[in-house]
Formats: sequence, structure tokens, C-alpha cells
Amino acid sequence: MNFPPDYVSFESIGGTVKKALRFVNPDDKNWSAFNPSIGMAPDGSMAMTIRSSNYILKPEIGKYEVITGNLVRNKTWFCKVDENLEISDLSEVNYYPVSYLDVSVKMVRGAEDAKLFWRDGSWQFTAVLKEPDFGIPIPRIGVFKFDGKNAQLIEIEHFDKESPDVAEKNWMTPYEKNPNFDYVYNETSVIKNNELLKVRETSEIIKNMRGGSNLWDLGDKTYLGLTHQTFVKWINYYDAQSFGYVKSHVRDYFHYFVRYDYFGKIVEISPAFKFLNPGVEFGSGLIVNNKNVIISFGQNDRTAYLGKISLNSVLKIMKEV
Repeated sequence: MNFPPDYVSFESIGGTVKKALRFVNPDDKNWSAFNPSIGMAPDGSMAMTIRSSNYILKPEIGKYEVITGNLVRNKTWFCKVDENLEISDLSEVNYYPVSYLDVSVKMVRGAEDAKLFWRDGSWQFTAVLKEPDFGIPIPRIGVFKFDGKNAQLIEIEHFDKESPDVAEKNWMTPYEKNPNFDYVYNETSVIKNNELLKVRETSEIIKNMRGGSNLWDLGDKTYLGLTHQTFVKWINYYDAQSFGYVKSHVRDYFHYFVRYDYFGKIVEISPAFKFLNPGVEFGSGLIVNNKNVIISFGQNDRTAYLGKISLNSVLKIMKEV
């Protein structure tokens, strides 16, 4: 697909949206709050990770500007979420130093887009890492174990024949380990035991579909997840600093609810939709609670939102692919 699809609004399919957070600290507007990832523990309690960064995105021209310091920095925050989707107990995640080549080093750029899930008796999350100080010059997926305050890197994921030049992100994993796959990689493939496995052919409607949320087990040998397609438009804009026109690109995100079988194969999708407006919207969390699907997403790399829609409303709009 080389053109944006027709789409509907999240509201039109029965969803509601509320703003969760604009800044992690209202007194410090140098650090944003976006791309939250909601998760659920076995006792039914909900929690969420939130990314905070020291840059702003100007979505109308696709330009990033660091607003404090010289380099992009990222922090991760953690909070509880109640039944009314109100957040509480917001605190910054402390990352333990990482041992690399027998040397203890700290992350400099910081973990990006932590995606929360519960496994093996504790919270865990995946996050994108780009840390040259411990051998990650190209973004890779890190897996962290998290006790509610401190995060310990337990794995940096790789797969056979991966490209040294391709940034890896947007992998999707189920809460419970699946014997057939470890991660959904894209619309055609999964990763199992560091091997990229093709599970289906692509098609025009699912082409370049990538993950956002982790996978929620529906209890019928299928998972529900939230994915997106991104479309790019190249523009020329006037840059006052250089007194000339600059070429840039703006991104537009379209979301889909997607149903996967137990082999990580896409079997059903919803119509394309947007939560709020055209531009950058990144859905990074999905759970099912009391027959409602709860979604967390970020807008324009600056604001965190939560969405809610009944599970029945989602399932009735799904179509086989």
C-alpha cells in the first residue's frame, strides 16, 4: 500500500479518549510524557510505563529540537492506573548499571518506549536501546525485569541474519511465553529462538504493519494487539535560521486492532482508525479489563493518553484477512 487508507475515528467505533499526562513534572516543562504502555498484573491491578524525553517534535514540519542539553535523553516513569483511568504514584524508573566487557556502565541516551507486561511473577518491559558505550550503536530491543522501582537489563534481543544497519523496534510479545514464537516481528514474520520465521504472506491491506502494543490473550487461542501503518509525505518548509527552504518529511499514523493466532499469524484486523488527529500517534499498550479494551498511546512525542472501548465493539468490526 503506497497511499493512506480510508479510516474512521476511534470515537465512531465506540471508543473514548482522555489525556493522562503532558509533563512528568508540571514544574519542569523540559521533559515530556508520551508513549505510555499500560499493563495488568495477575491480581487485576493496572500500571503503566511512560516515556519522557528532552526534545520536542514539530509535527507540521517533521522536525525535532532538543530543548535541554545537546543530545537526546530519555527517562522512563512508572505509575498505577485505577478503574477510572486515573494515574497515581508516578515515579521515575531507576536503571541499574549494565555490565559490558566486565565494566559497569550506565545508559546515556536512555531506554525508549518501554512496553510493559507481567511474566514469571514480576513486571517486565521491552525497550529500544541505542547505547554505544555498551555495544549498541544501532537500536536493538532490550528486555528488563522491573520491581516497581528498579529495572535490570536481562537480555538484548538478536536474531540470526539480522541487518547491522536496521533499527529494531516495535516487537510484540505475549504475557505468557508461547511455544511457537517469542515476538511478532512484522505482518509476515515472528521471532523464535533468535530465528526469524515467516508465518504468512503479506497483502495490500496489512503491508508494512508494525507493532505498537504487546499481545493480550483472549482465551480462545488468539491474541489481540494494536498495530499501525505509517505514511510519509515529503515537504519543503522555510527555515528562518538558514534563510532558505529545507526538505523534510511528516508522518501520519493509522491504527488497527489485530487478532493473531497462537503461531503469531494475523488472522483478523479492524478498519484503520485514528485516536485524535492526523500526525504522530503511537499506540504502545493494550489490555482487556472487565470486558473493556484499555489502550495507551502517545501523541506527537509529547503527550500521554488513555483510550477505552468495549471488547465486543472491537470484535464485531474485525474482518478476516
